[in-house]
Amino acid sequence: QRQMCIRDSPHSMVRAKEPNLDRYLVVDRYRRTSLIDHFLAPSVNLEHFAQVRHEEQGNFVELPYEAAIKQDASGITVTLARTGQVKRAGALGPLPVHLEKTLFVPPGEEKLTVRYTIHNKGQSRLQTRFASEWNIHLLGGGGNDQAYYRIEGHKLENDRFDSTGEVPQVEHFHIGNHWIQQDIGFSLDEAATLWRFSIETVTGSEAGFERNHQGSCLTLLWPILLEANQRWSVTITCTGNGHRG
Repeated sequence: QRQMCIRDSPHSMVRAKEPNLDRYLVVDRYRRTSLIDHFLAPSVNLEHFAQVRHEEQGNFVELPYEAAIKQDASGITVTLARTGQVKRAGALGPLPVHLEKTLFVPPGEEKLTVRYTIHNKGQSRLQTRFASEWNIHLLGGGGNDQAYYRIEGHKLENDRFDSTGEVPQVEHFHIGNHWIQQDIGFSLDEAATLWRFSIETVTGSEAGFERNHQGSCLTLLWPILLEANQRWSVTITCTGNGHRG
């Protein structure tokens, strides 16, 4: 790999294994976990989101949810709920919004079903974009050709797991890694826009500063228009499929 060298003084030298590493020095405002709930203005694009240069319209990212757990013969259900606020462009104040997400895992299956319900509890119309963020690690850094995105009905110019891109009207897609024999299928009961980008850190080693892949951020976005007291729901089903040849 090409190296870039920067001399700070006659006695020291900083080495970088590629130029312009400063572009990747992004400070996250929150932990990159999964099922992170965003409300975004229409003007926020993939680049803004990846570089954390966007404003949250809601207050759901870092604040706590109420939790309830139920287990019976059908499986385990975890319900997470929160009443928060969502800002509107040009409006004097935010609207109260109740968000509930239910996670269900059946026994003996590699399957997770997530059901989101968003309730506009205000007295005015709510128009926004809801985004569900997932961060997943599948050993996909360095352009690894074994780790992938496969989006049904779409041909990606770069389908590797550490690629960046936006795909509209997505209903079914897969992420996986042939080498570790893992594949996860996602099915949505309402088509979404899919954003994806690599989560990377810049770290130093004896060879110099370099990027290190930490996982892929995939974010599903839906436009929402809710009148007063109206609800919207979507279901995301994740299925482990083992190795896909």
